[in-house]
Amino acid sequence: MNTQPELLAGFLERQSERAKRYRLALRQEGGEIGPNRAEMHARSALEQEFPLSDGPGVDLGHRFVEAVLADGEVFGLAASVAGLLAVEFENWNAATELAERSIAADQHDTFAQRLLLAATEKSFDLSLSVDEWLRGRFCNNPFEEVEIRANGAVHTCCSAWMPTPIGSIYKDETNDFWNSSRAQEIRRSVLDGDFSHCSRTNCPKIVNRTLPLKEDLTSPLHRHCVSEREFAVDHKPRRILLSEDRSCNLSCPSCRTHLIQLGHRESEQLDRHFDLKILPLLQDAVQIKVTGSGDPFGSRHFRYVLKRLTQIPATARRIQIQTNGLLCNEKAWKELGLEGHVSSIWVSVDAAKAETYRVVRRLGSFTSLLANINFLGQLRAEGRIDQFRLDFVVQTRNFREMADFVDLAKSVGADGVHFLMIRNWGTFTPEEYRYQNIGSSSHPDYQDFLAMLRDPRLSSPLVDLGNVRRVFDIAHEPEWSGINISSWWRNFNPFRYLTHRV
Repeated sequence: MNTQPELLAGFLERQSERAKRYRLALRQEGGEIGPNRAEMHARSALEQEFPLSDGPGVDLGHRFVEAVLADGEVFGLAASVAGLLAVEFENWNAATELAERSIAADQHDTFAQRLLLAATEKSFDLSLSVDEWLRGRFCNNPFEEVEIRANGAVHTCCSAWMPTPIGSIYKDETNDFWNSSRAQEIRRSVLDGDFSHCSRTNCPKIVNRTLPLKEDLTSPLHRHCVSEREFAVDHKPRRILLSEDRSCNLSCPSCRTHLIQLGHRESEQLDRHFDLKILPLLQDAVQIKVTGSGDPFGSRHFRYVLKRLTQIPATARRIQIQTNGLLCNEKAWKELGLEGHVSSIWVSVDAAKAETYRVVRRLGSFTSLLANINFLGQLRAEGRIDQFRLDFVVQTRNFREMADFVDLAKSVGADGVHFLMIRNWGTFTPEEYRYQNIGSSSHPDYQDFLAMLRDPRLSSPLVDLGNVRRVFDIAHEPEWSGINISSWWRNFNPFRYLTHRV
């Protein structure tokens, strides 16, 4: 009989090509796309390696789960197959551990996210309460929005929420990605209610249950898309997120390992590409966000973009600025001609105290930040912008300051606070990420995090919990809670225990 390491090594060797296809399927890279392809690869590997219809397959399955758990470097396909087996064997702790490991290594592993939620709900067939909620809901993003990323990939929203790109600004000569087959498949998944390309744990609209029912839609455009089942749409994008340059004046550890700044020549090339390929897309846009990839004031390219946008006569404020705030001052406001063009400003801060700020916002000055956000608060008070928000990426380094951060936002006149759980953008090893991911139930400080989430200041109408909502709800459950009755009943099958379970 093979030892556990030999069993795992054999699996990894035999399934090496499938493991590559699994990873591509998570991002829907390479050719046409479809729903649940990563899960299909995982189930095919399980059936091939561990047929559960006979005793030896069941025994091998148990040993494989133990082998993967014992090797902390294994994630991806092998961890997902082990996770499926753990669910089959009702080993919910093992399923949770394996899912969290894969998520720590790859934030785009939406199947591992499903395994994690299934383990939480003790769902034998991976059906989730959120799946039932999503049926009949509508998301406007695939019908109105695109984000252009630094590698040229075009998404219909944040890639952490929707890993599937619909095209490329560099490869698609005619910008036909807007109605590409990929875009149409994503719209199909929304109209059919399966949302099979969307993250159940990262998307704040899903986590917070804020997507509207189709019958409650008020927008004529949205109602038309639903009634006509429009996979290919006639209109151009209404909102465009410009994230094609990662240049920034900070090197925050939650985002990058070092300072990123394009040189003059590279910035000028990007400027020319913007004029040629991107600017024509903006003609019908009612909202233009700059930027989710770096800082609009710390990037030569995005300062050029802002100047180009403010040269267009403004019929309405349509620029949305996301910034670290350190260069967003009165001088920049005047130099870039932003008056009358900016609808909202979101400032990423991540701390309420100077000593924490120095760690989470590497190279930043808390004193300069405070001066600038007070200036922005003045703009908001005078009605010169429509929204002013402070953002906070929740992690082990700063979670104890969440409630104080709400107080800080109030003191500078911000309209709101947006919290977001930390994600791994490739800046952490899986072990480092798991240490920073305070939202994991296995984290040693998890109970302290739950206690912080019970602070009444975090229940203020000012607060948008984003994808922190899932843990917030756990923090506010009655002590006797913990079993999802509807999920248990949906999956209850008395004959399960008369079959192959051991």
